[in-house]
Amino acid sequence: MKYLFCLGLTFLVTAVYGQMPKEVAGNAINPSIAVVPDTVFRVIHLDQSAKLKNQNLAVFVNDQFAGNIPVAGIPPQQIESLTVEHKKIQVKGIDYEHQLYIKTKSTYKPNLISLSDLKAKYTDLSDKSAIFSIDGEVCTSDYSEYFIDESNLLRIIIDHISDKKEKTNLVLIKILSKNPENIKKVNEIRIRGEEARSR
Repeated sequence: MKYLFCLGLTFLVTAVYGQMPKEVAGNAINPSIAVVPDTVFRVIHLDQSAKLKNQNLAVFVNDQFAGNIPVAGIPPQQIESLTVEHKKIQVKGIDYEHQLYIKTKSTYKPNLISLSDLKAKYTDLSDKSAIFSIDGEVCTSDYSEYFIDESNLLRIIIDHISDKKEKTNLVLIKILSKNPENIKKVNEIRIRGEEARSR
């Protein structure tokens, strides 16, 4: 009888005290640890050696060498296949340990151009230093080795950034590719501009 009483009391205590409160249930794995979003301010310095990891990768688009960085601006729906090979090869006197072969669909012919050549072709900034931003990402690679698909460009925006107090005078070349997000943003700006004029 004592055994049954202890067993019943154990089940009763477990049922009453073993449940999580409604506000915690389903939100945390361990209810004793509060889940708090990370809002701590940090200054992060990017490691230059991490940026150089791509140096061992040779990229080819339709068997054409396209530098050591995957080509920006090729629409994903136009890529037929991606192949990665791990063997040593030499291209233009540089040794590469890995290769990425991008094959586009037969109906799509990318027009590859380096950022240096793009700057010379579309701007009058040949004698000025510039920073490139491609779809919001700052390019930290060699501009003569970074290729983009010229046929898939939507906008090239040239922005001059200067600060007399800091004695800086920079040129930022923003490149937007024809991805759905960029097209939507460009159309929203145009619609807002027309609405503002009609008021």
